[in-house]
Amino acid sequence: MTNYGVILKKIRNEKKLSLRQAALKINRGLGWLSEVENNKPRAKITKKEFDRIVHAYGANNDIRKHQLQINAIHRSNDCRVWYEGAILKHLRKRSNLDLKAAASLIGISLGYLSNLENSHKPIDVELRQKILYAYGYKATSYRNYTNKKSRLSSISVESRMRSLINNLDKQKLEMVFQYATELIASA
Repeated sequence: MTNYGVILKKIRNEKKLSLRQAALKINRGLGWLSEVENNKPRAKITKKEFDRIVHAYGANNDIRKHQLQINAIHRSNDCRVWYEGAILKHLRKRSNLDLKAAASLIGISLGYLSNLENSHKPIDVELRQKILYAYGYKATSYRNYTNKKSRLSSISVESRMRSLINNLDKQKLEMVFQYATELIASA
């Protein structure tokens, strides 16, 4: 998943350009730019196009700073990073599909789907959309799980923990282990 749209919006705001001004500056439609900035699934942007827009905004030197900021925000605040696989697994089970049938329906291998569901592999937006469609869900269903704690809590704690653990480096995993050990000892 790229953060191109989020970064472009941040740069545009820093340059004090309205959406209309920016669209004219980059020779693109207002609607397209809005969709890109808001990470709409229909809006596609290549690395080459992203670089062209950054250049048109006159922000070539600032791009690394923005990428690091955006990545840090997503890592700290976006539960999709941590729970994405658990959410997709939950939706697959709600659709009464076993792993083999789901993989066949999506057109990917069973092992690859398992890796996605267990957060061993990242899921890009296009593949997530394809999976949701195969399960009979829309993107809004997925967003409901990422934006509403009550929805997210319907996913088993075990699945959520597995996803979190699979996203931790060894040092942080050791810290979690030590904390869990202390919790058990104090009970």
